[in-house]
Amino acid sequence: MAALLGELGKRPNCRMAEPGEFSRRALENGKVDLIEIEGLADLLSAETEMQRKQALEHASGRLSELYERWRGVLLAARASIEADFDFPEEDDIPDDVSNRIWEQLGSLAGELAEHISGANRGEVVRAGYKVALVGPPNAGKSTLLNAIAERDVAITSEVAGTTRDVINCDVDIGGYLVRFSDTAGLRETDDVVEREGIKRAKVAMQSADLVLALNEASLPPITPGDIDSVSIRTIGTKLDAIVGRPASGYDILISARDSTGLTALHQLIIGEIESKGAGMSLVPGRVRQVEHLVCGLNWLRRALDETHLNLEIRAELLRKAADEIGRITGRIDTEMLLDSIFSEFCIGK
Repeated sequence: MAALLGELGKRPNCRMAEPGEFSRRALENGKVDLIEIEGLADLLSAETEMQRKQALEHASGRLSELYERWRGVLLAARASIEADFDFPEEDDIPDDVSNRIWEQLGSLAGELAEHISGANRGEVVRAGYKVALVGPPNAGKSTLLNAIAERDVAITSEVAGTTRDVINCDVDIGGYLVRFSDTAGLRETDDVVEREGIKRAKVAMQSADLVLALNEASLPPITPGDIDSVSIRTIGTKLDAIVGRPASGYDILISARDSTGLTALHQLIIGEIESKGAGMSLVPGRVRQVEHLVCGLNWLRRALDETHLNLEIRAELLRKAADEIGRITGRIDTEMLLDSIFSEFCIGK
């Protein structure tokens, strides 16, 4: 292969393809747009079924069609408004028509706001759903992580405080990418290293989408404090070691050693993910897309709300809103993005 490529490289006008070059040519020749290209990049890197489905939604052009429809509404409204002050003597736009235009734009603003609110759904699928395993030492956090991953990810021991740092592991659960973090046991300690591990555990809790608070099922459940806007579910562990009845108040009782309750735990996690709307189609999947949507909505709201402005200025605000939507699909100012996007592709592709 190396010899073949070496010989080909000696021929005139012959060189190695660059990353994503074929797809880039398709974009530059108008065969696909920027969202479809990003969808293809996400498809190439997809690790789970839900990532594959979301990437296909974007690569198929359905999201692009939605954004182009919105851009068309903005451009048509702007054209009608500009016609009103360019040719006032024609009286082509009666007041009731002008009012309908602004009503239509108000409805569009509502659609945009609802669409933006779903951005987190796309990000959960694309970047993964973060779950932190927390609890006192020897609560079974590392054993549970190993059972979920079906391999030895973390060291387990009867000695309290074995886990000193955050251990991360990615697992495919129900087609979703779930990023688990096993954390140091929460307790008061004079050990400097262990204190640092507990500090990192608290950071992991704050940044998680879901916290699983573990404790031995024979003891009452714990609820970590100092956590804002994070779902918390209590998990009773070591069910196989209990003599008598387990303590009440747990969301799920499990035994990582014999897999009791693991299926229920999987279903709980899937339910938490889907309660956020993850897996729904036609949601923005990248921060870049969301930023342009937010900017476009802000320009549109200014045009709607600042009725004291001249029509010329309000029409200009609509143009800015349409331009922001156009930047998502790549119709406006895309050159700066291309090198970054195509660097994710394999050679050629």
